[in-house]
Amino acid sequence: MLKREYNGFFAVVLTFTLFEVLGELRLHGSWDLGTVRFAFLGAAFLIWATLRTLKKKTSFLHVTDR
Repeated sequence: MLKREYNGFFAVVLTFTLFEVLGELRLHGSWDLGTVRFAFLGAAFLIWATLRTLKKKTSFLHVTDR
């Protein structure tokens, strides 16, 4: 799934992170990304960047059955 939808994967993670931050801002008046959320967002970004690089620079993730 990530072979084709790495952009969508990162968009979902980023959207949920933004919802969490906006919820914190609304409830508490300040936002705190927190260590776990920051780590999860960072991991998602690394996965996205790795998959994008593999797809653009190599033939490893080349999709032929569309």
